[in-house]
Amino acid sequence: MSKIYLYFNMLMIAVYAIMSIFLIFAKQLNLLPQPQQKWLGGVLMVYAVFRAVTLYKKRKAQHEE
Repeated sequence: MSKIYLYFNMLMIAVYAIMSIFLIFAKQLNLLPQPQQKWLGGVLMVYAVFRAVTLYKKRKAQHEE
C-alpha cells in the first residue's frame, strides 16, 4: 500500500467524520429537513468507521506478509 493511498484514505475518513458531525449537530439547514439531516449524518459516521476499519485491516494484513 503506497503512502499516497494511505494518506488519501485517512483524509477521506476525516472528511466523512467531520461532515457527519456537522450534519448531526448543525441547526436546520435549508437543504434538508432535520430528521433526514440527522440520518445522513449517522450514515456518514458509520461509513467513516467502516472505511477506518477496512484500512486498519488492510494495513495489518500487509504488515503480516
